[in-house]
Amino acid sequence: MAGPLGPEYGTAAGRRAKDSCSYCQPVYASPMILSLVGTKGVTLTPTAKQKVRPDVFNRIANGLLVLSVVFSPVLAVAATPDEAKALLNEAIAFYETNGKEETFTEINNPNGKFVRGELYIFVYDSEAIIAAHGADSSLISTSMMNEPDENGKFYAREIMQVGESGGSVDYVWLNPVTGTIQPKTSYIMLVDGFRFGCGVYK
Repeated sequence: MAGPLGPEYGTAAGRRAKDSCSYCQPVYASPMILSLVGTKGVTLTPTAKQKVRPDVFNRIANGLLVLSVVFSPVLAVAATPDEAKALLNEAIAFYETNGKEETFTEINNPNGKFVRGELYIFVYDSEAIIAAHGADSSLISTSMMNEPDENGKFYAREIMQVGESGGSVDYVWLNPVTGTIQPKTSYIMLVDGFRFGCGVYK
């Protein structure tokens, strides 16, 4: 009886057909990977690698892709206070060299140099109106003075109290990487009447 590739695999012709079929050629995957994606019908042994058919391998690859999408926010490494302060200093140095217009344009660019994962720069003017925002440009020109965070804290009022020596403010805000509201500490610097900020989530 002819199989999908011609003669039965038990015959010499069948074995040659099977050997030339890329669909049937075995590939290798570790037992841990096989168990993660639930490869039904594959018997796991303590050996370092397992032979699997390409269709099973494709299922493994697709499963890993799904896992990477689902868990990427969890696996993302949180930024550190030092990284936030360094990015803030970079933005201020850029401002002092290139001026307001070019700096604010760069800050507002989601693919620009001042957006790095959960880190981004925001700028308040002297009236607590957002002049630039790296995570949400829709907030530009919005007065934040009377806008509380999710816990009811009027954090912008504290931001506006930060003087030339700089400071930090704690509040809760949306993390653009995880998509959840999280506690945040923002570091603030006052330059030419603008308060530049960059914060880390906890």
